[in-house]
Amino acid sequence: MPDNFHEADSTDWLSTKLQKLFHVDSALRCQVCKDFYSTPMITSCSHTFCSLCIRRCLSNDGRCPACRAEEQELKLRNNSAVEELVEAFKNAREEVMNFARTPKYPAESKFSPKRKSDETETEVISSTNKRTKRSRHHPEDGFVQCPICNSRMSENKMNAHLDRNCQEFPNTPSKSGTGRKELNVILQKVDENTIKRPTRLPKINFSMFKDAQLKRKLGEHGLSQGGSRQAMQKRYTEWVTLWNSNCDATKPRPTRELRGELEKWERIQEGKRVGLGPQIQTGIKIKEKGFDGVAWSSSHSSSFKELVEKARRKADRFEEGPLLSETTPTLLPVSPKKLSENSSTIDAVKDPTTL
Repeated sequence: MPDNFHEADSTDWLSTKLQKLFHVDSALRCQVCKDFYSTPMITSCSHTFCSLCIRRCLSNDGRCPACRAEEQELKLRNNSAVEELVEAFKNAREEVMNFARTPKYPAESKFSPKRKSDETETEVISSTNKRTKRSRHHPEDGFVQCPICNSRMSENKMNAHLDRNCQEFPNTPSKSGTGRKELNVILQKVDENTIKRPTRLPKINFSMFKDAQLKRKLGEHGLSQGGSRQAMQKRYTEWVTLWNSNCDATKPRPTRELRGELEKWERIQEGKRVGLGPQIQTGIKIKEKGFDGVAWSSSHSSSFKELVEKARRKADRFEEGPLLSETTPTLLPVSPKKLSENSSTIDAVKDPTTL
């Protein structure tokens, strides 16, 4: 399969000659999404996660996913060192992976060693001659070039120029455009610092908002106002999580991309509910914050009693001794009291109607 369709995974290194990079690759991945850190944030308990991952976890139960310690979003801090490390590793990963997958001993060339050595020597000599000829070429304007700042001046001024540490002449950009590239990098950093950062959104207490107010709140951010109240609450909560996570990023994404991310998240959540069976959907309801445990217990008390009764009967059967064969499902379990009332245990088992 082409590499374009292969999702990068830390286990890719295990089949190469650089197997120890598996641990490096794994250390640069989030424990929640198992992907490379995206806008890494460090918690007060010194664990690092993606900004979006940790904010979703804290919005769910308010605990660190690694050590289960209580945590708050206000205590999260950017881990810029890890972010730079991840970007550097991702940029070099493909090239290093290609090198790691090459054979340790390359195939022998079709040329003989002697001929190959002669060709190499010839190339070195020819390249040396070219460099020698190039170094002997000097312009005929009478000026010499400073070896430090590349400025050109008369030869009698060179010593004084070097004594002043090249202060009277600015550095001359090389023909390759290195000076222009450095200037563009500086201007880019200035633009990034002057970018207006988005303001974080506070969480709201939904109990103090009526349906009309909640819809108005969604409309202020250009979000859908349809669905039940519970759906609107989840939509706004996820929007706040996406927005605040975007505030942590070095280069914030535009608002339209965040809205598209929210719509994608809602479709995934809806697909999960439609595709799951009734028992799993019941489990999802139990995990929700607004779940009423008392009402659930009272409405399912008969089921609980039935389960308890089955467990007791099973315990009695284990106390009696060997269980009845699975091939005779019509036989009923016989208690010790019933066995004492009958003359023979075997007769009671053979004829359960006499019990």
